[in-house]
Amino acid sequence: MNALIDIALRVEQGEAVAIMGPSGSGKSTLLNILGCLDVPSSGTYMLDNTDVSSLSMSQLAALRGQIFGFVFQNFNLLARATAFENVELPLIYAGGWSRAARRDRAMQLLELVGLIHRASHLPSQLSGGEQQRVAIARALANKPKIVMADEPTGALDTAVSRTILNMLHDINETGVTLLLVTHDPAVASSMRRILTLKDGRIISDASSTSGQLDAAQ
Repeated sequence: MNALIDIALRVEQGEAVAIMGPSGSGKSTLLNILGCLDVPSSGTYMLDNTDVSSLSMSQLAALRGQIFGFVFQNFNLLARATAFENVELPLIYAGGWSRAARRDRAMQLLELVGLIHRASHLPSQLSGGEQQRVAIARALANKPKIVMADEPTGALDTAVSRTILNMLHDINETGVTLLLVTHDPAVASSMRRILTLKDGRIISDASSTSGQLDAAQ
């Protein structure tokens, strides 16, 4: 059985899109394909005029590093690395950054998410909201064109969720495309566009009634 069926979708640069649907509807599969973590078994996926479907695994990895930033519900931080080291890691993988430039970029991002004073702390020494903010800083390290977020507020309380959504709003306002998977209707309605999936198909593609990321405030 196919996880996704007859998907036809176009996302413009700078859009803010929520992806909703029940468990097993194909939300995470769609996000993984759009983020070049998986490849479709059929059909064509064009990204910046590149046919992603035809790329090798190494080419996909390079594309991910150049275009995407990923934010996950469970944060996916390295447990033995400090907040600074977690944010710096994508720059090391990317290459082309001097040690000083990596340090400046990582500290700039930690300052952006309000955690420069926690730079030397391990994830176990940070709250859930702080860990998610580190994850957002890490996602921005390589100046991505697109940020993919899979349930980024799912493990957080309401107040911290608002903080995270406002950060994603600010990122989107700079022209970065935002694709966010969520089960939460309030989170989805704070986006400008909502895709709803069921049984692997898009059953609705509509503008949000609020159209404002900071509507969750």
